[in-house]
This record gives sequence, C-alpha cells and structure tokens, in this order.
Amino acid sequence: MEEFQRISKLGKELAELHLNYENCPPLDLEIERSADFDERNPECFLVEKMRWGGKRPNLDKTVIHFNRYLTIRGIPMECHNYRLGARSALEWIVDRYKVKTDKRSQIRKNPNKWNGGSDAGDGLTGGQYIFDLIPKICNLSLKTREITNYE
Repeated sequence: MEEFQRISKLGKELAELHLNYENCPPLDLEIERSADFDERNPECFLVEKMRWGGKRPNLDKTVIHFNRYLTIRGIPMECHNYRLGARSALEWIVDRYKVKTDKRSQIRKNPNKWNGGSDAGDGLTGGQYIFDLIPKICNLSLKTREITNYE
C-alpha cells in the first residue's frame, strides 16, 4: 500500500505539472539579443523557423536560434531526456513552431498569429508566447525526469 501511495503522489505531481505547463517557472537560460533588438517591438519576437546551434551532423542542442534577434543558450542536455515519442519536448517545439505553407491546400500556418496576433505586429502575442514557452518547457522536462526517475 505504501508503494501505491507513493506512486499515486508522484502521478498527481506529474499531472499538476503537465496540466499547468504554461505556469511552470522558466528555467534560467542565457538570452542573447542582437544590437537592434527592442523588447517593445513585437516583430523582434516573430518566429519564422527556429534552428539548433551548430551544423549537421554536429547540432548543438544547448542553443536555439529563435530568430535574427534572439538566441537562447545554456539549455541543459538533460532537457532532451524527456521525450514525446521519438523527440524531446524541445525538439517538438523547434520542429513545429514555424511558418509553413501546406503544399496541397496552400494554407499558411503561422504561429505568430496565435492568441490574436498578426504578421504586422499589431497585437502580436504568438511569437512572444513561443519564446516564453521554451524556458518553461526546459524546466518542465527536468522536473518530469526528476519525478519519473524515482528509486
């Protein structure tokens, strides 16, 4: 019975963490800003296609080039140990949060428009949301591994 209660408690912690992932405290990461970065300018948070540091086949997954204005550094490699299928949560974000046009339908998927934002920057919140999400997901990944790696 003790084992069940312990595992049940861990399950509740895990559920709370994942259900409230947007409220997870961000991991303290190094943010490199370009000389022309202006945090009041929503265009500085637009994401076209994020990429990892380095070049294939030697990608540096401790670095995410968010856009020409922002680079996130110091991502612990342990963050990649929490996986969603074949990819880490961070790999999923880098791969999926990009501007893309579907070849067949010609529908343009633009994560910058989420939450009422637009390409022009008027009311833009999607890019800022994605940028703020990365350090939170890093922390969530580390905490998830802590919870699931019990002895």
